[in-house]
Formats: sequence, structure tokens, C-alpha cells
Amino acid sequence: MQGDVAEKENLVRKAVIDVGTNSVKLLVADLSDHHITPIKECAIQTRIGNNAFNSKTLQNDGIARTLEAIEFFYQYSRMLGSKDIKIIGTSAIREAANRDEFALKVKEKTSLDIQIISGEEEAELAYIGVVSETSFENAPVLITEVGGGSTQFIVGDKLNLVFKKSYKIGGVRLMNMFHVSDPPSNEEFLKCKNAIENEITSHIYPDIQDFLKKYGESLKFIATGGTITIVGKIKLQMDEYDREKLDGLEIKFEEICELTEKLWRMTLKERQSIPGLPADRADVIIFGLLIFMGIMSVLKLKSVYLSTRGLRFGVLKKF
Repeated sequence: MQGDVAEKENLVRKAVIDVGTNSVKLLVADLSDHHITPIKECAIQTRIGNNAFNSKTLQNDGIARTLEAIEFFYQYSRMLGSKDIKIIGTSAIREAANRDEFALKVKEKTSLDIQIISGEEEAELAYIGVVSETSFENAPVLITEVGGGSTQFIVGDKLNLVFKKSYKIGGVRLMNMFHVSDPPSNEEFLKCKNAIENEITSHIYPDIQDFLKKYGESLKFIATGGTITIVGKIKLQMDEYDREKLDGLEIKFEEICELTEKLWRMTLKERQSIPGLPADRADVIIFGLLIFMGIMSVLKLKSVYLSTRGLRFGVLKKF
């Protein structure tokens, strides 16, 4: 009984507001010495990265939507009793020329400084989050986090991080580059598919190939982030988020290919009716899926395991 009381007394409630290219996400969790227990997780799509990459400037409409979401999550976190609240910014914000102006507006709304993290920091935090409470029995792991503006790759050997890098390839970035029809044509599908595969072959595979050769079949491919979570929900036909059912779910390469090709043949309205696929993600999901299909094709990966613990869990562990 005394041990239970001590454990409860050691709990600290913290929150992370993750300002991503596509959406603002909130994680409120109780932390003890060894565990992170999620209390509340939610997201608001604000698309601050829309039309931001070519111009290198965050657009006013995206800024307004994002600030509103940040302020709401800040107040909500406090209402839930969070003792420590962190706000982080990723790809779209770190690449923007007006990021300092945006940071000042965040501070005006919340009195907090937004931590604009580098691509390598994002990769490391995603790794820390994924391995925070997961045992891989010392197996080598390749972890990827596909976001709206960037994709992070991390390799861990016996639970030590041995490689981390961020690449400028993401769902929203691609959607802004490739304006496709509704439904997309086969020519548009092939153009986008080939561009992604060329990018992976030219810039990602050379960095990863030595690890693929070294570890071979023992390398476990793990993915975290919104795209792979949606793939898992579609596979399970799950409209509500269920961490226990999603965490560790194996998704085979053939399933990724089948789903990608199926969704690229659909109209936006048809995609919006698919169980497990949020209607407001039905446009960008086809680009995120192509990234996964390209990664697994070029790197010759047979299956991917879904992790529901990523960047935000890493922030809680490290900060």
C-alpha cells in the first residue's frame, strides 16, 4: 500500500503541444520515474505548411488557425492540471523566414516560448518516444516518422541510437508540389510515385544501405506518426483511436501497396467515407501513403510495425 501511495505521489502531469506542418497535436500525460501514461490526445488540422515551403513564409490564414489551436490546447492542458507545458515546432516553422514573428505570437497567446526543433532533434525525439516503453529484445530497429513537411529516419542498435537524419519529404509538401485531379489520373499517380522513389533512391537509400546490409533480416522496421496510424485504423476499420489495438500492429508491404493504389483511384468524396480515415485527411493521405510505399519498395522492407509513441513522448522523456 505504501508503495502504491509513493508511486502516485511521484506522478507529474505534463503536456506537449506539437505544432506540425499539417496539424497541431496535444498529448497530456502522467509521468512517473519509469512510465508515461497518456491522459488525453487530440489534434486539430490547421495546415500551417500550406504554400509555405516554396515561399519560405508561413501564410496568414495558416498562422491564424494554428494560433487558435495552440491557445485552445494551452488552456485545455491547464484545465486538465498539467504542471509543465511544452510547445514545439517542426518542419514548416523551422524553414520559414517569419518563424521568429510566429514565435512571438505564440508567446503572446500562451506566455510560453515555442521550441523550434531541428530535423535531427525531431528524429532523436521520435526515437526516444518509440523506445520509451517498448522492448525490441535488443533487435536492431529502423524507425521512420513521416510528417507533413519532413520524414525522419533513425537506426537503433541494441537500444542505442546509431543514425538519425531528417529529409525534406512529407505529405503536405508533396501535395503542394503535385496538384492532382479528382480523382487523380494514372499519369499523375506515376509522376508522383516516380518522383518519391527517385528522392528515396538518391538521398535516403545511400545513408541507410550499410545498415540494411549489416543487419539484414534482423532489422525491424517501425513507423510512427499520423499517416501510419491512419493506415492502421483503416486496416482495423476503426473510427475511434484505440492505442492497445494499434500499437505494434504489423502492416505488410502488399497491404500498403493495395491501399495506396485503391485510394489514388478514388475521388476525394469517396475517400472521405472510408472507415478509419478522417475526412479532413482524405486529401493528404494519398501522398503520405506513396512515401511509405516508396520507402518500403526502395529499401526492400517486407512489413512495418506501427508505434503509437513517437515525437511527443520523446519530448516528455527528454524535457
